[in-house]
Amino acid sequence: MVFTGNVGGVPGLAFSPEGRFIASAGKDRSVRIWNVPNETHVRSITGFGESIQTLAFSPKGDMLVTGDWSGAVRIWDTTTWDELMTIELSDGKCVWSVAFSADGQYLAASVGRPGRGGVYLWRVLRDQVSRASVRVEPQHPPSVSPAVCIHFSQNCELLAWVDDNNAPLRDVHIWNLKESRELPKTWGQAIES
Repeated sequence: MVFTGNVGGVPGLAFSPEGRFIASAGKDRSVRIWNVPNETHVRSITGFGESIQTLAFSPKGDMLVTGDWSGAVRIWDTTTWDELMTIELSDGKCVWSVAFSADGQYLAASVGRPGRGGVYLWRVLRDQVSRASVRVEPQHPPSVSPAVCIHFSQNCELLAWVDDNNAPLRDVHIWNLKESRELPKTWGQAIES
């Protein structure tokens, strides 16, 4: 099975939780969605101002989040593929990574450019009556230093990221979501660039 459609690079792919959809983030400023079991193209989302770098489905599969080089995080409804909201991040020009926590309560994004960026964290509030309504509450920012990738622990208690400080070694940081604080770093620098 081969799906085609994006022109140029494809820096990100994501399956919906049940495996029904696969979405691709394109350097051609588009997101393509395919129905995997039916092997059909479902939708192309276009009109982005910059290349899409990353995307992720929510744990329930009801939302898709995208991050692009303009510093925008967009949330899409996967029933209609309509945009639910846009979060404009002013201090960085590239959203490198986006992720939902496994319980769907949190959304995080890593933004990086030398000297600016950070890790952003929001609590996701979805209206149970109207699927077309979603809002996010900003949480205490885990980092104001540029970051390139993020990941939630499966138990939804921790958020990890890798900084982008342009040093030969990269630091892995871990944030405790319940206590809203970074865990003490005892292992030092962990990843070579």
